[in-house]
Amino acid sequence: MLLAPKDQRDGLHEFGEKLERLIFTAGDRLGSSRRILDAALKQFANESFEMTLEDVGQFLGDDKIADVISHSLDDVFTIFSCILTRLTISSKNARSQSLAAMFINHFKSCHSSDEFSLWVAEYLADFHLTGDAHKSLEDILLRTEYTGLDKKTVDAAYKTLNPFLNVITETIQSVTYEERAYLESAIGAMMFKFTNKRRDVAKYLDFDETDKKFGSYLLRLDPRLCEILYSNKSKAPLPIHSVEYITNNFGTISVNNLFQEWTCQLLLSLIHEISRMTSVAAILADCILRLPSMAKDVLPSFICFYLFVGGDRGVTNILRLFDEYWKNFKRPICQESINLFKNIAITLRVGAMQNIEQLKHLYSALDHRHLFLIGNLESLNWAEDRESLAHLYGSVNDEDLLSGIPAGVTIENLLKLRQDFIPLAEKLRYESGLLDAAYISGVPLQTSNIIDSLLAEGYLGVANQLNQVSKAEPSSEWSWKLNQWDLPTDETSADAHDVTYSYFKHVRDNPINAANAYRESMSRLVGGMPQGSVRPREHTIV
Repeated sequence: MLLAPKDQRDGLHEFGEKLERLIFTAGDRLGSSRRILDAALKQFANESFEMTLEDVGQFLGDDKIADVISHSLDDVFTIFSCILTRLTISSKNARSQSLAAMFINHFKSCHSSDEFSLWVAEYLADFHLTGDAHKSLEDILLRTEYTGLDKKTVDAAYKTLNPFLNVITETIQSVTYEERAYLESAIGAMMFKFTNKRRDVAKYLDFDETDKKFGSYLLRLDPRLCEILYSNKSKAPLPIHSVEYITNNFGTISVNNLFQEWTCQLLLSLIHEISRMTSVAAILADCILRLPSMAKDVLPSFICFYLFVGGDRGVTNILRLFDEYWKNFKRPICQESINLFKNIAITLRVGAMQNIEQLKHLYSALDHRHLFLIGNLESLNWAEDRESLAHLYGSVNDEDLLSGIPAGVTIENLLKLRQDFIPLAEKLRYESGLLDAAYISGVPLQTSNIIDSLLAEGYLGVANQLNQVSKAEPSSEWSWKLNQWDLPTDETSADAHDVTYSYFKHVRDNPINAANAYRESMSRLVGGMPQGSVRPREHTIV
């Protein structure tokens, strides 16, 4: 504008005044857009303006212009990059979920200035501190948490008994001869029903593929004949109670019974609920009675199915099941039950993230604090966590601590124990040998240990190059958490641990430039946010 001829500058000034007058005249008819347009115009004219973050939140949350915003995100970002940096952020006013969602899911650092990138980083940090990010995370993130799934696939699977049938067909491959013979007879009984009462079976099972797969070598057995054939074989002596009885007394049942017993009781009570809907339920229940170990694999998907057919009553029963489990979680801790309820919660979350109403309704009603608590209270497997303990104890520089690390009685553990006490040069040769063996064997390369050995021996350049090309667990995480600063910084990485390590190292080495290091670190973090803000995980329906 400063380089334009005087007549053009006067024309732009006149245009701005007319546009400002139009905005003022239109008033409330412009709705939530008025404050944004007025602020953008005054910013263009380098004038002061009045606007708050609440105004921005109202603009983004306005249903009347939601389509306009979604189709003009680049334009909206351009306007925001000019006006938002003039606004002050605090943990009290950074509460707009729609603004946070926009930054997390659609921010493109290449289209913004460093000043705006830093402002976005500080806004997201303050938004996190408000606690709102934890209340409704599903509304903020794009629904790309799991790959390989879509709403139609998940909806179709959990509305059927297909996952149950999949568990049966997979179990056939890993059981004894007698157990396999029974499961194949059960499939033969379902094939018989599929031939004679197709509608009854097809109501909840996509049985065509199974019928084609097993029909070439299995007989179609009348279920009554199947029952007579195996009547002399023992079943699990379990009483079948109602779902209400199981959920109301789940605390006592889960504590007084073995894991396999109460999982069978729970699943059988759920199957009994649907027995009036399909005659296949009796065959499925018999499979569980004869092979109770399948119950834990069937329950997560079957609970989802139960929610579809059970309606509000089903939701109430499953919520009560979780509530009773929380009450008795520490009395005593059962690792198998922890894994089961984690799988149930994950299955519900997969459906909720696909916006399936029944599963979303239940998942949102769960106490999410307890879901996170599950991971914290898991029984620690000392043998599996030996590597982490060795790394932590090794940083203390006291060999006596290393002697207290638990280890299994295997050759591999013996070599690892010996590695803790050998000289640094020999340790480097040992790590190099492990890396060579992994490379020759074609297994994933774990480079974190050899990087540590290279650093200890003074090979900083080699360690830095190997760290940059490695896909292993970043050493920077251990370094900044353990207050170790020998690792070279990677100024190109946007990984959270790399940036954190780089920032603290810069502050430690050059505290005068701490402010610049902070701004650069925040810009790198914001610029490195992937689309959708989360890396999708693979998930398959059992």
